[in-house]
Amino acid sequence: MKHQNQGVLFTNQVHESLISNIKITGLTIDSLVLFLKEHLSFINSGFFVQLEQDEQSFGVYGSCLEHCDQSFLYYPETGGKGFVQGFETDSVRFQKEAIIKLSTSVPYCCIGSEKSLNERSIEKKAEKTTSTFSVGDVLDIGLVSEFLFDVGYKKSEIANEPGVYSLRGDVLDVFPYHFKNPFRVSFEFDKIENISLYNPNTQISIKPIKTLKLDDFKNLSKTVDNISLIKHSFFDIVYIVSCFNGVYSISNKDAKESLDLAFSTVDVYGKTPTEKAKEIEHFGETIDKKVFIGGQTQKSASHFKEGFFLDAVVGSISRCVASESTSTLFVSESEIISKRKTSDRWAPLQEDKRVVIDRNSISNINHGDFVVHRDFGIGVYLGVRERNGKEVVSIEYQDAALVYVSLDQVNLVHKYIGAGKAPKVSRLGSKRWGAEVARAKKAAEDIAIDVLRGYSNKNILRPFEYAKENDLDNILSRSFSFIETPDQKKAINKVYSDMNKPSPMDRLICGDVGFGKTEIAIRAIFKAYLSDRLSVFLCPTTILADQHYMTCHDRLTSLGLSVGLLSRFKSKAQQTQIIKDLFNRKIDVLVGTHRILSKDIVLTNLGLLIIDEEHRFGVKDKETIRRIREGVDVLTLTATPIPRTLQQSLVGLKDVSIMLTPPETRKPIITFVKYFDWSLVFSRIEFELSRSGQVYFLNNDISTIPSTVDRLRKRFPNNRIAGASGKMSSKDLEVVVLAFFNGEVDVLVCTTIIESGLDVTNANSIIIRDAQNLGLAQLYQIRGRVGRGYKQGYCHLLIPKKPLERSAFKRLRSLEQNTALGSGYNISMEDLEIRGAGSIFGHKQSGHITTVGFQMYCDLLSIEIQRTKSEDGVVQKAPNVTTSFQLDISSDYIENMSLRIDYYYRIGSATSVEQLNKVEKELLDVFGPIPDKTRKLLLVTSLKNRYRSTPVSQIDIQDGVLKIVVQPFNEKEQLVFLSRVGIYKHKALESVRFKEVSGGLLGVFLNISDSGDVFDLLSDFVHLFDPIDTA
Repeated sequence: MKHQNQGVLFTNQVHESLISNIKITGLTIDSLVLFLKEHLSFINSGFFVQLEQDEQSFGVYGSCLEHCDQSFLYYPETGGKGFVQGFETDSVRFQKEAIIKLSTSVPYCCIGSEKSLNERSIEKKAEKTTSTFSVGDVLDIGLVSEFLFDVGYKKSEIANEPGVYSLRGDVLDVFPYHFKNPFRVSFEFDKIENISLYNPNTQISIKPIKTLKLDDFKNLSKTVDNISLIKHSFFDIVYIVSCFNGVYSISNKDAKESLDLAFSTVDVYGKTPTEKAKEIEHFGETIDKKVFIGGQTQKSASHFKEGFFLDAVVGSISRCVASESTSTLFVSESEIISKRKTSDRWAPLQEDKRVVIDRNSISNINHGDFVVHRDFGIGVYLGVRERNGKEVVSIEYQDAALVYVSLDQVNLVHKYIGAGKAPKVSRLGSKRWGAEVARAKKAAEDIAIDVLRGYSNKNILRPFEYAKENDLDNILSRSFSFIETPDQKKAINKVYSDMNKPSPMDRLICGDVGFGKTEIAIRAIFKAYLSDRLSVFLCPTTILADQHYMTCHDRLTSLGLSVGLLSRFKSKAQQTQIIKDLFNRKIDVLVGTHRILSKDIVLTNLGLLIIDEEHRFGVKDKETIRRIREGVDVLTLTATPIPRTLQQSLVGLKDVSIMLTPPETRKPIITFVKYFDWSLVFSRIEFELSRSGQVYFLNNDISTIPSTVDRLRKRFPNNRIAGASGKMSSKDLEVVVLAFFNGEVDVLVCTTIIESGLDVTNANSIIIRDAQNLGLAQLYQIRGRVGRGYKQGYCHLLIPKKPLERSAFKRLRSLEQNTALGSGYNISMEDLEIRGAGSIFGHKQSGHITTVGFQMYCDLLSIEIQRTKSEDGVVQKAPNVTTSFQLDISSDYIENMSLRIDYYYRIGSATSVEQLNKVEKELLDVFGPIPDKTRKLLLVTSLKNRYRSTPVSQIDIQDGVLKIVVQPFNEKEQLVFLSRVGIYKHKALESVRFKEVSGGLLGVFLNISDSGDVFDLLSDFVHLFDPIDTA
């Protein structure tokens, strides 16, 4: 075999030894990864790496992926240990990628288990086919569709998951298994007009491309004569990797001799890059070959003296490793500066702005589900049917009575969410629904003033002014050791703007775990300090309070602030002293748990109240918080806002900053749903420990924590295993938590006490036993404990081997699918659907929410709050618009019924020009040119919104005549309006007449010459209602 490549990391002799049937031993996981990558170049050919178990192969692949994601493939077993039906997408994607890429001569290292690499799962006569798409090319779209079907793609109305394609007129969407994002090809007849990648969740195009090549395999015949991946591949070299006590070896199956390289990790204890560099320089004084493993720029190599390194290799390893026998030292940049570039195999590109899907739309409900029609009440959804040539939603009420709702009025219907119990179906013609709505409306009236007073300080003037931002603020921002994300900057500026206003702030910061919400709080605290005001940082758990105390202490004490902590981690004597200092105004920032809410705590000169994870506080504590917050600036931090907080933001009580931009080094957490198996648990822990990481093992049964700890200690005798739960004494719990935080504990067996707090950047694997028993928002919070550093995070949701309840399946499925960073807001909405709304605005309101539904109640409350806030007690309402034009979204344009309903709902619910423009842009992008009937539907909705602030209650558009019905309004303004109409001119207007219509209202009739100009006329006519210029 000819080898043109010289080994940089390992000598040619080592590579030749492996080829010559000599077993290479004495490798750490990091040195194994480096060897595999270099061996690809050395032999200039691909090869397989076979391990005994699938869990082991995935662990080695995970380490290889962090070093270089371009050269390594993973081939999992079909089914595999712990496989759960319905959670197999990632496995299929890995398999498909390997099958396609291994059919080429490009050298790859494919990692798998003995079973996966040898199982006969690929058809022997599979034929590779390639389809190339380029802008400007002429292709028969029908033949392309046929090609996709032949290679195994399923045709669907929407391509939002791997292995699916859709064809909508001249728009072709394809989601290949081995692509991170699906792609969209838009044709103009048979000519390709444009190609783009798009987001599978929002269906929005995110990146235009000129050319795209799609490889796949066509099955020429159905046969049971299958072959293995090795037989299918372009190459057939197989190396066997084994591991014993963390020491790896690699060989082929015929190896008889061995070569021990004696690699081991180098312990580095320094705290700063410079200190670590000096340690390594001292260690490497007697070593000949020293190689730097890091990023392209190799900036951190500057911490070492010039000439220290013999060479540098682009990549990433977890630990510094050395071999005295070969006099070799590999220095890890990630260990020096705790930062590296990372990659997630299937992390899709995202568009700049996320589209929040409206979960109130009936597009995502099933036949037989409960819905609410605002006029007729709660009924049963029977789907969409055609009636008198129009598509209508069919709803069944008591006594089999049916109501048909035109799709252009579908925004009057929404999904029923109550308290988790089946509601009572309404009876048509009965006064009961009207009475229930009236009672709910009265309840909403009663709490509107109370809610405004208790939860929004908009109408209260702050008794002081905060100092404006100055150079001292810049000192604090410069001391922040991370680069601020765009959303973080925006949120900080919003907080500053709120604090500069005369009314107290009430802002919700909703950001994924680890997105930098605490830093926003730190900036607000410092601003309050500059104005001599006390800040209180309220936390639901002792652990989280301790975490925030350490952060505030590290960030603020150097600037002169005094930070105090009140929690059960403090002794009675310490608490007494803190309370005394607080009374004497010697404390600037008080961090603590509900202990702060006790009667003996006097919060003198309180200016800022920060509440973290508000959903964790009990009802009694929330009432105390409510009293404290009056007239005070309030900042609420959360990753998954509780429904109450969420709904306040939706009905306009709170200002909301949603942080969707992840920090530069963060990436989605890879999430698995598997059946519980101890061997699976052991392998996942072993993988994390092999990359010098720490593991959370969540075992929510306190009684079995000791036995679980014992079992893990027997399996990992050289590692430190500890247990933690809320039942432990304060002192013992603090010792364990701080030990884990400082890296002195490798595996923490714990309860959900870790849900809030414990920001341990080196803990990047979490195993959750009996995950089916936890709520969706809770699971989301717990998963957020990992992946907070620079390493890939993994979450293993383990369930018992028995059928899942439907709600549990939905929770786990949602968590598996919502891996995108920043999906906490979506999780909260989905959790609300699964659990039911309950007593969102307090126990007194739960009955009304149950009777009229969550969305209906929120709409009523929103209206009452608007009425309470308005000066004249009037709520602006859009006029009813009727027309002789046909307004619809045809099935020829959007074939998928669910999508069609969703767009009807979004158009009908739009309340601003921006919302309508966004829908119009999406329609063009996803479905192509907008038909005239759909464009007129958009125009009608636009008119409704334009006339919302006018006294117009109805607009009737007929051929040749426009009727505008006007409600009574200010006499002076009405005279001005009439005089304006009298002199109004438009190219389509022939004449105007006034006539009293039903109810004694004023009707304005406009005779028009060209119905094509009617929308232009109405858009212009609205200006006749403009306020009178009194200047």
